[in-house]
Amino acid sequence: MKKLFAIIYLVVLFSSVTVFAHPGRLDKNSGHNVNTPGWGYPVGSYHYHIGSDRETAYDENGNIIPKTETPDSTPEPSKIGDVNGDGKIDAMDVLRLRQYLASWKVTIINVNSDCNGDSKIDAMDVLRLRQFLANWKVTLGK
Repeated sequence: MKKLFAIIYLVVLFSSVTVFAHPGRLDKNSGHNVNTPGWGYPVGSYHYHIGSDRETAYDENGNIIPKTETPDSTPEPSKIGDVNGDGKIDAMDVLRLRQYLASWKVTIINVNSDCNGDSKIDAMDVLRLRQFLANWKVTLGK
């Protein structure tokens, strides 16, 4: 019975899909005004989502505004499991690690990402982190 449960758990664990959606509506030009900070563009700029202007924002005078990335804060090295460096170990760390393993252009804190202590960053680290967050009796980093 335990083996069956473990197999079902692993199938569900690795078959889940994360979907990202745009937080607002787009106008007829497939763009929008940036109304909230944290998306890499200044509040008040205009940003397109398709075509040759994808990932380009413009100020009120039509000048191009380059996208800026907000760097992750540097965490304490002993915070294994805090993959994104925000000081917490939560589902966002699982998401960031999965994005990294899927070759997305995301930043991770390498020293905090080896959740099972095998000196590799792989799917087994995702599994260990999810077990930890589900309150299983596991230790991160070992």
